[in-house]
Amino acid sequence: MQAVANSAKVLAGTVPLHKGYLLLHHHLPPSAYPSKHTTISPLLSSVQLRSSTWGIQANIAYFGSGDRADSESELEPQREADATFFDYERRSTFRLPKLASAHVDAFSDIQAPMHIVLQLENATTDAQNHLLVCTHGQRDCRCGDTGGAVVAALRKAAPASLNVGEIAHVGGHNYVCFSRLWGWCLSALSDTRQTCSRSLPATGSERYSQST
Repeated sequence: MQAVANSAKVLAGTVPLHKGYLLLHHHLPPSAYPSKHTTISPLLSSVQLRSSTWGIQANIAYFGSGDRADSESELEPQREADATFFDYERRSTFRLPKLASAHVDAFSDIQAPMHIVLQLENATTDAQNHLLVCTHGQRDCRCGDTGGAVVAALRKAAPASLNVGEIAHVGGHNYVCFSRLWGWCLSALSDTRQTCSRSLPATGSERYSQST
């Protein structure tokens, strides 16, 4: 009976517990991705082989300001990318040096320390707040339809300090237009004009430090 009670408290679609989130920047929005987006990013595949060991999640995202043509010819394998790392333990966001699959794959031991593989010692603090909405229509048409409309509305209403982006599939198929939010809160996702001005405190210095 206790097990049933505990399971009832778990939100359906909840991802495994993780202490950070790594986003690889892609030059095209998720509307251009195939259903299995790892097939277009060898870099993401390499990182995901190691991410569970590090206790983090990884994905690809688009931070452009407008739509791009969904051209398959532009979907060349992503072997390097700029990256953003959201460190939940430090409540800080970091911009990483450009990552390359050749660099990640050079560490044949998938248990190689995260801070070495991702070159976190060379990361710089990112002071922006980030809101990412799933617009991965090939994976779930609801995200393609509703997600795009939400992103368009957010980009019109969001202040300059809020970086609105589009993210590939993150799970939660029971929820239309699944989103991830770092550093900001929304009083109502359906009303994009209402935002909370309270930001999470930044605790990192200008450079990433291994010490907490």
